Amino acid sequence: MYLDPPRWAKSHFGTVDLIRDYPSVLKPSLLAVSEGGQLVCTNNVAKVSLEDWLDVIKRCATKAGRPVKDIQLITPEADFPSTDGCHPLKIAVLQL
Repeated sequence: MYLDPPRWAKSHFGTVDLIRDYPSVLKPSLLAVSEGGQLVCTNNVAKVSLEDWLDVIKRCATKAGRPVKDIQLITPEADFPSTDGCHPLKIAVLQL
């Protein structure tokens, strides 16, 4: 399963802000993946560090009763450059 939410979105269901609300989109995805399955998560917000994002993922997964067994990070390709070495695009493959 893939989780690639926009930075900010508003609909008749409400709003999502990836800086404050990542767990609100992550939890349903965690619960939808079968035991032993994988969830590919992305976050493209430059203000959110990789370390902080991974911490949110781990805490949310544990709280949802779906602790992450393994996390594989995927580094963005060279055609998606970062001037400061901190890519705004973060990609993690979660083994549940």
